[in-house]
Amino acid sequence: MTIDPIVIDKIVADDWVSMTPTGRGWGKAESMEHLRQHSGELPPYSAQQQDLEVFLFGDTAVATFVEVYTAKPDKNLPWQTLQTDGTDVFVRNGGIWKLRMSRASPHLQQ
Repeated sequence: MTIDPIVIDKIVADDWVSMTPTGRGWGKAESMEHLRQHSGELPPYSAQQQDLEVFLFGDTAVATFVEVYTAKPDKNLPWQTLQTDGTDVFVRNGGIWKLRMSRASPHLQQ
């Protein structure tokens, strides 16, 4: 599937913060520019969420999940899988939910 920048623009807050396993990630502006440059292209990987749980605290919702990324970096290499533990924080303002913060960390095996 391709990612539609218009949809992302609607759900992500302008001051969205992204934390990756290696540190601070791109903000909304950088992410949107990247998506616009690659609009209509297939991503180099697939991602699937597992074990999704959503906790609602009034106008704040916290989603926790395991993200499973699968990629084939080169046609001569085998498929590779990476798992991360993810947390997304959404805030409702004026009846509209926006993603305000995302955090990914190395997946902890249970």
